[in-house]
Amino acid sequence: MSWPGEDWKVGLPAQALRAIAEVEQHLARLQKERQQKQVQLDTLEAAMHKQRQKVGRGAGPGVLAGRTHRGFCGSSLGPPHTCL
Repeated sequence: MSWPGEDWKVGLPAQALRAIAEVEQHLARLQKERQQKQVQLDTLEAAMHKQRQKVGRGAGPGVLAGRTHRGFCGSSLGPPHTCL
């Protein structure tokens, strides 16, 4: 965290300066983490939008049925040798 003209720190005790430095480092880490999470969120939203466009363009019921079939094959609802 930088302030315009960091003159306000002048004259503070060493312990206070150390505490300020720790808080500034913590803030920098949190800002970096927030930025990374925002990039991740943006990427996921773009992927979701792309997937919705694919589904909306007429994927048809056959595609969805195939997805459902594949989803059940991994479950314990039926014998594993009946799955394609």
